[in-house]
Amino acid sequence: FDIFHDQLLFNGMPILSDVPPNVVLTPYVPTFPKVLLPDTHTTNGVVPAPIPYDGAFLGFDAPVKASRHVASFGKLKDTRFFSIFRFKVWWTTQWVGSCGSDLETETQFLLLDLASKGASEGHLGCAYV
Repeated sequence: FDIFHDQLLFNGMPILSDVPPNVVLTPYVPTFPKVLLPDTHTTNGVVPAPIPYDGAFLGFDAPVKASRHVASFGKLKDTRFFSIFRFKVWWTTQWVGSCGSDLETETQFLLLDLASKGASEGHLGCAYV
């Protein structure tokens, strides 16, 4: 993940455009390294290489502390997504769409389908973010 020229990129593919300057991208750093147990994860006595960590936290800087903020992270266009949002105090449900205006106000989880967008823009190897 990277923010470059007002775009949020994943493996060079733009995910969000018009990202404001107060948006912060922090790389994920594990607290504990992955440990492979030789007796359960070996193949013919060979321990496989650990899978590298990929990921980041997307946040924003706010000018004042408050219990609630409304902030823009940029524009989501022509990208199919699946989301989970809170519609009552104790209830969440799913929602789908293809642009930022389709997102519900209290979205808790967002899964982007980049397979079709990536193929049309010449990016391969990326399906869901």
